[in-house]
Amino acid sequence: MHGTRVNWVGMTGAVVLFGYGWWREPLAAVLGGMILLADLLAMEVSVRKRDGKNAKNTMF
Repeated sequence: MHGTRVNWVGMTGAVVLFGYGWWREPLAAVLGGMILLADLLAMEVSVRKRDGKNAKNTMF
């Protein structure tokens, strides 16, 4: 699980960018939201690959 730290750093940055952009820069909020979604998808895919057939029963 050495890759999770990088994901959390990226997600934290995306959340900060999203929160800042929400009231300051709408384009930054959109970008942050897209980064956050991409990170969540990447984590989901990596979890499914690691777990194999057991992942069919879990959504997240």
